Amino acid sequence: MIALYLAPVYFLFDIWILVMYLRWLGITFKPLKSWYFRIPVILIYLFLVSSIGIAFVMPVGILQKILKYIGNIWIGVNAFCFQVLVPVAVIRWILFLRGKKKGKTFRSMRQAFRETIWYRVLGLVLSLTVICCTVYGIYHGRDIKVKNFEVDIQKDAGDLDSLNVVMIGDIHFGYNVGVGHTRKMVDLINAQNPDIILVAGDIFDNEYEALDNPEKLIDIVKTLKAKYGVYSVYGNHDIQEKILAGFTFDHKSEKAADERMDAFVEACGWKHLRDEVVLVDDSFYIVGRNDEERPGKGLKERKSIQELMKQTDQEKPVIILDHEPRDLKEQAEAGGDLCVNGHVHGGQVFPGTLLMKLMWENAWGYKQIGTMHSVVTSGAGIWGPPMRIGTDTEICQITVNFTGK
Repeated sequence: MIALYLAPVYFLFDIWILVMYLRWLGITFKPLKSWYFRIPVILIYLFLVSSIGIAFVMPVGILQKILKYIGNIWIGVNAFCFQVLVPVAVIRWILFLRGKKKGKTFRSMRQAFRETIWYRVLGLVLSLTVICCTVYGIYHGRDIKVKNFEVDIQKDAGDLDSLNVVMIGDIHFGYNVGVGHTRKMVDLINAQNPDIILVAGDIFDNEYEALDNPEKLIDIVKTLKAKYGVYSVYGNHDIQEKILAGFTFDHKSEKAADERMDAFVEACGWKHLRDEVVLVDDSFYIVGRNDEERPGKGLKERKSIQELMKQTDQEKPVIILDHEPRDLKEQAEAGGDLCVNGHVHGGQVFPGTLLMKLMWENAWGYKQIGTMHSVVTSGAGIWGPPMRIGTDTEICQITVNFTGK
């Protein structure tokens, strides 16, 4: 529902941008002051602004996907405009207030500034900044990187001295992630020669219909290779629910994965865990937890970590696979040795990176909590605006050394 509350703010902000932009164009390039130019600009601008809403009410199809993608990009453009325009507006008003003390009026100061070369230069610099951030953000968001970690667990894992883990999360198959991105992700994972692959939720982006080509995606994902296979859990976006600008809507029906999502995961050959504990090769445990927000069909809450840990032998290493990096201290105290999560995206786009660090104990990367190692991925896919600045689209390669012998 948050998208509905933000909608008026979104449209008012866009109107403000349009008014300022048309004014700057008219002053900087006199011929562009004509309504023969302004009317087409306004119509194109209104299309960009409303594309996300139009796509939301349209029936599923190619045109809807294109409009949704355009709308998601425009959401990102808005975020960059906010970051560059609001500080400039605040500074301008501070300077105007100082000028008013000297007997000048806002109107005279504003008019005087618009007649200077600095007004034209400032508008050009701000426009280029937004354009560059948008282009870079889209390009960087599609550039999948490999992040390497190494941890020591002081437990005996039988015949294993080490374990090569590849962990991914937040793939978000759908509007932003299709066949090309998936193929690159799978190739990078296989290049790490993993012993085991862990998928930390948000496999889908809510709407199964948004998948580029489900059959082709399954064929690509099935080529993943790992000695012990692929283990997965669901996240808060792995439910069939309409999504607008990355936000979902509450409704009375039960929030659970679409049967087609379950069938997709099964067809990929993944071992999907729903509050389950698995002993792998009689050497280590995988504890796969249901999502905290969306525990699944017929469930109001997931099992506690203490209840799940009763199914393990604490003499053996325990790896916790959970979508959200919540209650890390509790999971460490319960006996977890390595906990892998996603969900946060690291904030995805600056300054969200800073905000997420304040909200989460570990928002991205590695942190040791007690004797437990926590690794949180910023995601192998993208949510909402298809861009990243200040974070990476990534897969995590984790070398786990067992030093308890």
